[in-house]
Amino acid sequence: MAEVNKRQKDFEGKQKSLTDAQNKLQTQAQVLTDTVKADLNRQIDKLNTELQRMNDDAQKDLGDLQQQLFRPIMEQTQKVLQAYSVENGFAVVFDVSSQANSIIYVQDVADITTEIIRRVDATVAKAPAAAPAAAPKPAEPPKK
Repeated sequence: MAEVNKRQKDFEGKQKSLTDAQNKLQTQAQVLTDTVKADLNRQIDKLNTELQRMNDDAQKDLGDLQQQLFRPIMEQTQKVLQAYSVENGFAVVFDVSSQANSIIYVQDVADITTEIIRRVDATVAKAPAAAPAAAPKPAEPPKK
C-alpha cells in the first residue's frame, strides 16, 4: 500500500501541474506571446505523455504484483484439487465461474467448491508461517 500511495501522490502532482498549465493557457491565451503559448503546449503534451506512462507502468506493476501474490495460493489450491480429484475418481473438473466455459447446466450436488476451499484452508492452517520469498519460483509445466 505504501508503494500505491507514493505512486498516487506522484500521479496527483503531475495531474495538478497539467491542470495548472491548461488553465494558464486557457485563461491567459490572449496576453501570452506565441513563444510562451508554444512552450505551454509542449509542457502540456509532455505531462500528458508522462501521466500515460505512469498509468501504464502502474497497471503493469499491479498485474505483476497480483500474479506474484496469488501464485502460492493457486499452487496450493491446485495441489488440493488434484488430490481431491484422485481421491474421488474425477477425470475432469470444470471451473464454472469462468464466462468462457460451455457448461449449460450443473447440479449443485456436483459443485465441489466448498470442499476444496475447506481443504485449502486446512492445509494453510497446518503449514508453518514462512517468510515471504524474494522471488517466487516459476510454476512447473503440467506433467503428461
